[in-house]
Amino acid sequence: MTEDLPMFQGMSDDMLGPQLIAPVALFLASDLAADINGQIVGVQGRKVFLYQMETTDGVLKEDSNWTPEELREKWPAISNRESAKPAPTKAERKFD
Repeated sequence: MTEDLPMFQGMSDDMLGPQLIAPVALFLASDLAADINGQIVGVQGRKVFLYQMETTDGVLKEDSNWTPEELREKWPAISNRESAKPAPTKAERKFD
């Protein structure tokens, strides 16, 4: 399904197969990972890693919901990566 993507060109089946993902899925579904949640795990061949998210300061609109046009106008401030920081933990989030 993904073997035709440029990032996978030149990789053999033994580098891309489900046999590499299955142990990670089994681990995450087991009691061995009972204390692990809210993580996005990646597998590339035999490498296992976590994806990390970050947030910008964003823009708060207090008076009404956003329109697409307003989002376009404010997008530079919304996406300003100079203010980027790690995404808040579940305990730090306000709207869970």
